[in-house]
Amino acid sequence: MDDTRTRITKAIQFTNTQFAEREHMVSLIWAAFLAQFHVWLVGPPGSAKSMLIRYLAAQITDSRYAENLMSKFTKYEQVFGPLKLSKLKQDVYEHDTDGYLPTAHVYFADEGGRANVAITEAMLTVMNERFFQNGKTRAKVPTFTILSGSNTVLTDAEQAAFVDRFLAMVFCEWVRSDSALHDLMGRGAPKVCPHTVTLGELAKAQDEVKRIHVPDPFKDAVISVKRGLSEKGITHSTRRWLAIVSGLKAFAWMDGDASLQVHHLDHAINMLWQRPEHRTVVEGVVGNQCNPLIAEAVKLKDRATIVLRDMPASMDEAGAFSKAGRINSTLTDVLADLKKIIDSNPPARTTAVRTIHRDVKSKHDEMLRMLRENSGGLV
Repeated sequence: MDDTRTRITKAIQFTNTQFAEREHMVSLIWAAFLAQFHVWLVGPPGSAKSMLIRYLAAQITDSRYAENLMSKFTKYEQVFGPLKLSKLKQDVYEHDTDGYLPTAHVYFADEGGRANVAITEAMLTVMNERFFQNGKTRAKVPTFTILSGSNTVLTDAEQAAFVDRFLAMVFCEWVRSDSALHDLMGRGAPKVCPHTVTLGELAKAQDEVKRIHVPDPFKDAVISVKRGLSEKGITHSTRRWLAIVSGLKAFAWMDGDASLQVHHLDHAINMLWQRPEHRTVVEGVVGNQCNPLIAEAVKLKDRATIVLRDMPASMDEAGAFSKAGRINSTLTDVLADLKKIIDSNPPARTTAVRTIHRDVKSKHDEMLRMLRENSGGLV
């Protein structure tokens, strides 16, 4: 499996050279392929969600991929296949599933929250049980990962119940950094990834992932995080906690570890929040319990958030330039401290820190852009 692991690692690294600011998504989706869980992406149109998913699915050379753009008008047959007319004559209600969700290894339901109840209920059976009720036959499906997405976090009770079946939720925003956007200009379409695995190789890796050991120190860390979140009013079902542990095994496998380590809980952040306001809370709890690097990064992020509240609305205000200068200096220091954490620690320990650095840098860039616009080009 070392060769398969090496090729997957190289595929992740190559993908990160083709898509800007998507490192957290790329590793998460590959983990989903390996641990066979489902991912919900939150982000506006034009953030390359569909392109990235197709690109990653293509790295499993002989797998089947299917997708649908959902709406309230999407028909059941568009997702699960048309009815077989020859069977209808025999009073059998059976779908021709070839090329549709029930025969796909990876499936993308774009805007899945818009799908009607008949579709989402059938999808839940595929997601949870890996079966599709096709007429009188309960057929096993090869689907190991379903991905979906929406422009915003869904809050409707019925939609939220569907979203809850997706183990991980991750933001996919427009490219924030001016330098990253600069690099993308004129680059053209992503190059074909030269690093691939076969479906058979992936299946063997998936079996290895299931056998990753869960030691007592890791179990204790999970309990500590669970208690910490509960104190903040964030609770999850037993089913979800067990699913999180199973999902994290993929990150241990990709790191070449035979057992889950406490720092692998860093990757659980995107599995533990379901409301945007919970994300920072989750980062803080996970950091305090499992990774002091995250805890330090969250403190720096809070420092940046607090100082930005003092940003003058207009540069015509008295002392506006002086105040903006102090804010710029603070944000520059925060970014330098975050970069120091990233550069002086192994990449496996700084996944969440890199996300926080990107968020703060985006706010800093936005502040500088606003300054230039409001100062008549003096800044």
